Amino acid sequence: MIWADSGGPACPKAVEKCAVDSAFDMTNGYAVLRVLCGAFFVPHVVGKITARQASVAFFKQAGLNPPQFWSYAAMGLEIVLAACLMFGVLPIYAAYLGCVYLLVAAAANFKVSRRWLWHIGGSEWPVFWALCCAVVGYYGSH
Repeated sequence: MIWADSGGPACPKAVEKCAVDSAFDMTNGYAVLRVLCGAFFVPHVVGKITARQASVAFFKQAGLNPPQFWSYAAMGLEIVLAACLMFGVLPIYAAYLGCVYLLVAAAANFKVSRRWLWHIGGSEWPVFWALCCAVVGYYGSH
């Protein structure tokens, strides 16, 4: 690998900035949205760990059996999605997978709560978040 004078890897001439630099450029709206979409998964994982019984009960109410398996699967997927989106690892795939995952979560939440507005336990927020992930996937591929 060729090293630039700044001590980092040199970029091809066709690329203005290294991928690592642009992946964390917080003046770039795409990078900000990608990092936020990933960061929002962190409290979801923490909630599934700290409120274990409530998490398993939700999966049971949603009809996802066995609920313990689905709770652990959701935690694992959320950890992977958070890392990929926050650190820019396969962000297009992670964003689209996150979009689908969140739409399924919104549907399961609506099945259990029968509410739309998020402030009363509805599915509004996961649908909005899913759309944000879709935007990240779309603009990441262009």
